[in-house]
Amino acid sequence: MILKLVDYGIRDGSGTAQLNFYEYNKNPASLAYKTEKGIIKIKMPDNSVRTLECYAIESGGLAFFDEHYTELMAVVNNGKSEKIKVVVNESSFRESGSSKYNGYFHTKAADQVK
Repeated sequence: MILKLVDYGIRDGSGTAQLNFYEYNKNPASLAYKTEKGIIKIKMPDNSVRTLECYAIESGGLAFFDEHYTELMAVVNNGKSEKIKVVVNESSFRESGSSKYNGYFHTKAADQVK
């Protein structure tokens, strides 16, 4: 599973980021037939779990806005270069979904954080 995080930054006081899940070279995984609110879980190296709200986008991937964007970026930009696990259950975004997506990425190191 390949995770791709795109940080669109803050514009007019509101931040936006998109997280996509890919299996090999396929299109991003689609978790909902229409835009739906749900949650993802992030397992930190100390085994604590953070829950973040986001939106499954009809075209695929997850979108983070406003305070949820800020929470996600705080994890990514923690300056610790940690390996974290991201878990997404399709059932968090719709009743009939049973897929589960897992992926890993490293947070930014101290010298990468502005």
